Amino acid sequence: QERLVIKNADLSITVDDPTKSMDAIAYLAESLGGHVVSSNTYQTYSNNGNRIPEGTITVRVPSEKLTETLDRIKADAVDVENETVSGEDVTDQFVDLQSRLKAKKAAEAKLLEIMNQANTTEDTLNVYAQLQVIQSDIEVLTGQINYYERSAAMSLITVRVIATEKSQPIEIGGWELGVTASEAVQDLIDYIQGFTQFMIRFIIFTLPVLITIALPFYVVFLGVRAIWRRNRTKKTAKAEVNEEK
Repeated sequence: QERLVIKNADLSITVDDPTKSMDAIAYLAESLGGHVVSSNTYQTYSNNGNRIPEGTITVRVPSEKLTETLDRIKADAVDVENETVSGEDVTDQFVDLQSRLKAKKAAEAKLLEIMNQANTTEDTLNVYAQLQVIQSDIEVLTGQINYYERSAAMSLITVRVIATEKSQPIEIGGWELGVTASEAVQDLIDYIQGFTQFMIRFIIFTLPVLITIALPFYVVFLGVRAIWRRNRTKKTAKAEVNEEK
């Protein structure tokens, strides 16, 4: 059994014109015998406030042309920020699926033979029910085998295309405003996270503890107040009786 390896790649590049680069990547994939799986373009903002396009494109190319495709994509880029190439050997799973499929097909042939020889309607229906289960398993196994074959034959490449204008920091008199802004945003995030953690801890732990501690004192207070009011009511009633006498 020839080794069956699924190879995929993820790439992040900076370019002068993201839209043009994505079109070039799509054309490259098709020219090499591949195709575009998905393409997404959206608007972002550079450090100086300009709206610039950015996007992500996913293509499939023949696995033997994966390295060539990556080299040509990187050759047209201003910079490569990230590159990851992964490989997964699925030979064992593929062989196991083929063996199971062979066994299911043998069982299917045997059931068809039995059904043809059935003498009663009940026997025919029983065999037919088993045959449906076997045929359903065959469809599932065939789909999994086809998936492995297609994935190994056609590598998946996902490319994030970033405009060079966005990656350049704003600098005035040697002061990079983009760095200062990033630090300020990070400080704000840290504050929000700390405040949120404090509120969660206060609501879930501190508040119930305070209520548990204060509850007995509150009950005693209610009891003392009730006794005091009752005694005061008795004294008032006694004073009114004495005045009437």
